[in-house]
Amino acid sequence: MRCAKGLPEQIGASLGMSFGMALWLAFVLHLVGVEIYLSLTPRESNRLRQVSYERQLERGLQNPGSAGLTADRWGDAEAWGPERQVKVEE
Repeated sequence: MRCAKGLPEQIGASLGMSFGMALWLAFVLHLVGVEIYLSLTPRESNRLRQVSYERQLERGLQNPGSAGLTADRWGDAEAWGPERQVKVEE
């Protein structure tokens, strides 16, 4: 039995076995990292939400800023409103 050296097929198989788990682990770490970042930076989160509202308004969505994908619809979250109203020229 070889310890340090192996056939190329064995080396490839051993590297390939861990790749899938590493991919999932990286995916989960990035998801958790983004959520932690957003919770630690509430002003940035509000700014991003305002930018999203303005873009939705420009596209003509019926309910910009609260299209059913926000925390307004979960639990006891307060209803969100834009910090500043933006007029869209038609």
